[in-house]
Amino acid sequence: NIIIDTDTAGDDVTSIMLAALSPINLISISIAAGNVPVELGAKNALLTLEKVNKKNVPVFIGSRKPMLRDLVTAQYVHGNDGMGNSNFPDPQKQPENGNASAELVNYAEMYKKNLIICAQAPLTNIALATLMDNNFPKNVKHLYIMGGTYRHAGNITPAAEYNFFVDPEAAYIVLKSGFNATILPWDLCAEHGTITIDEIMHNYEKNKTDLFKFYLDVNRSAIEYNKSGKSGININGLTHSDSLLMSCILNNDIIMETKNVRVDISIEDEITRGFSSMIPDDNSKIKVITRINEDKFKKFLFGSLQNGIKD
Repeated sequence: NIIIDTDTAGDDVTSIMLAALSPINLISISIAAGNVPVELGAKNALLTLEKVNKKNVPVFIGSRKPMLRDLVTAQYVHGNDGMGNSNFPDPQKQPENGNASAELVNYAEMYKKNLIICAQAPLTNIALATLMDNNFPKNVKHLYIMGGTYRHAGNITPAAEYNFFVDPEAAYIVLKSGFNATILPWDLCAEHGTITIDEIMHNYEKNKTDLFKFYLDVNRSAIEYNKSGKSGININGLTHSDSLLMSCILNNDIIMETKNVRVDISIEDEITRGFSSMIPDDNSKIKVITRINEDKFKKFLFGSLQNGIKD
């Protein structure tokens, strides 16, 4: 049983597709403010669910801004619509009426110790759920987080990765709340989750499914942004942070090494805002992924996109 907490744009879409195409029970999707405002994130999640014939999965909107700060979006990376400026038609469904954080608490109680959360957005919704219910962290079987950096520079400032930068207070609360958690840091994604456009197109030519075309359309703006060098990673390709995290959840053998760490988040200094200090600590319940099998990840990603939707 899994819930995806997301700020649906670009690679978030790929992650949702991978979960929806797998045998895992996708319970719901909760929308956080991040890459795009929450209303747009909800629309993009609903569009993605329609694309993979999962219109029955409920989508809940969460907080419209970080806990204490103004929202910093990443539409300059993913396009104004968060979907590569594809201007897709509106989804058939609307988001549910419930609040995302409250629904996270309810689902965690319902599926007590049998619920995985994939957090691939700023951690606002997760932090608010934690503040709503002290039992929430222990009711969740495992929390997987795409966020922070382990050894190298961030992707929005030299100090910080985007998700932790946008809502550092939320990251601080979540990582001090006692979750059994695994973090996939940005620097590992940049090093091992980046795929060149030549390799992507080579696999697309093998089997041009509608799903693969959707993946290319959604990520068009991010590919151009990376190619421009503005990201600090001058590559002719695409980074896969959220879809790498989902792939690790669905295929644990992609993970080759983890380390138990104690995590501290910078929340007081604007220069280091969102910086994540990860110090080895065998007694910590938090793990950071330090090595992945890149070939297995690519095989899983491209296999899912090439095989398409099963009725």
